[in-house]
Amino acid sequence: WRLLGGEQRRIATYATGSAVTEYLDLGHNAVKLPCSLSAKGSVDSTATLRAVAQARERLGDNRDVMFDGWDIGDVDAAIELGRDADAYSLRWFEDAIFPEDWPGYGRLRAGLPKTTLAAGERWYGHRPFLAMAEAGNVDVLQPDPLWVGGVTPVMRIAEVARSHDLELVLHCGGNDPFGQHLSTAIPGVELAEVYYGAETMGAVSSYRAFAGVAAAVDGWIDASEAPGFGFEFDREAIDRSTT
Repeated sequence: WRLLGGEQRRIATYATGSAVTEYLDLGHNAVKLPCSLSAKGSVDSTATLRAVAQARERLGDNRDVMFDGWDIGDVDAAIELGRDADAYSLRWFEDAIFPEDWPGYGRLRAGLPKTTLAAGERWYGHRPFLAMAEAGNVDVLQPDPLWVGGVTPVMRIAEVARSHDLELVLHCGGNDPFGQHLSTAIPGVELAEVYYGAETMGAVSSYRAFAGVAAAVDGWIDASEAPGFGFEFDREAIDRSTT
């Protein structure tokens, strides 16, 4: 993070998942909720809005609640659910339509003109981010360092965010060394996402950490001071997984 120009190693976190109380107990001060699904696997709008309302009540007015609409897909359904969710003062509404539905982002923006829209975890290279920024269709850019192409495109996307006055928050930025160091190094990045995954496992056991990744403590991550990205390799674990 120092080689990338960072001046401080600490960044605030938010937790992604449904176990809101457990995340707060772990020290996170912001939460992003997924869609609630029906038994058939479709989005249950009523249950989703209930969960958002409960999270807002639990966190109060001074802590952030975000909503990940990945399971929605359909533009009209996303607009309807986004309008209903606006009542809960979301920091942002994320990835509510298919990643490459480029005209759909324009329709989503027209339908939700006052909603803070986030997207980009499944965009590749910097050009989609530039196109959407120039169109005014997104407010929060969310590249995933592991999927977008590595450090170089993330730094290009950071420049897109800076030049268009947009927020930059890396997808799963708290879950791997790349995200932790980039989130720390890039000016203006205020949050690192800590994705916990399977709720039935419990938050701590489902966290996708590995050697060299700093754990979130009391809502903050301190990026490693080790050389490079701070990777640590367990030779015995490698041997077990390859034999």
